[in-house]
Amino acid sequence: MVVEDKLGENDNKPLDIIKDSNIHNFTDDVIESSKSAVVLVDFWAPWCQPCKQLTPLLEKITHRYSGKIKLVKINIDENQTIASQMGVQSIPAVFAFKDGKPVDGFMGNVTENKILDFVEKIAGKADSSIDQILSIAQEYQDNGNTVEAINSFKEALELNTENISIICSLAECYLKEKKILEAEEIINTVPKNKDSNIDVIRIRASIEIKKQSHITMSDEDINILKAKIEKNPTDHQSMIDLALALNAIEQFDESIDIILKSIKIDREWNDKLAQKQLLKFFDSWGLGSKTSVSGRRKLSAILFS
Repeated sequence: MVVEDKLGENDNKPLDIIKDSNIHNFTDDVIESSKSAVVLVDFWAPWCQPCKQLTPLLEKITHRYSGKIKLVKINIDENQTIASQMGVQSIPAVFAFKDGKPVDGFMGNVTENKILDFVEKIAGKADSSIDQILSIAQEYQDNGNTVEAINSFKEALELNTENISIICSLAECYLKEKKILEAEEIINTVPKNKDSNIDVIRIRASIEIKKQSHITMSDEDINILKAKIEKNPTDHQSMIDLALALNAIEQFDESIDIILKSIKIDREWNDKLAQKQLLKFFDSWGLGSKTSVSGRRKLSAILFS
């Protein structure tokens, strides 16, 4: 997705196929929900090590079904009444609900293949269409649900390991979750002959900028930088630091203006560092974005005046 200035809020609600529930919401989350999709109920507890192995597999398979099944997680420490009513004697324990009632279940940690067999008996085979998975992933991403988007993009990438668009989308989600190392690791899987791809360039630039400004500045920190620049209008390093801080809080136009101020004063400072930083911003925002196009015009006006 190309970054524009500031996108409007998306009013659509994200897909809700995995959730935590309790005694108060069990009827809606499980009984009623199971009338339109198979609902898997995962009984777990924070102290249960096998649960920590099983739950990610349940989540992975739930994503693979792209809405045909849902996963509801019940912490038995907080919901002992439900566990008792369902006859849960040990955990992990999983029950499948369909048409408002439990139809099957299993206890203990099992393999991914056995979970698939269990689910397929009730819900049929998953739709492995990569287009379907990407549609779900994109909907998550558009609605700001990046954690679920990451899971779906990873699922899609398993089906097409060299798809540049999927790699970039996954890296972008990692960046939104401030997982810089994961974003860098996944973008580094791009074949060398694809490094000139515009989205790859954008993601790499974004990662580099995130590394530069990995410590989020408070309003007070930003005001201190502004005061330093006001006191010393030729403090180029403070101007670059301020631009990075403003970019991190998506004040893109302001970050452009402060960099341009540095370039106007001394475009050759520190081997044209200010200009290089601004070009890196353009790459990270997307060369065709309104912000980048506007910023390039302003830069050209200074360089060629």
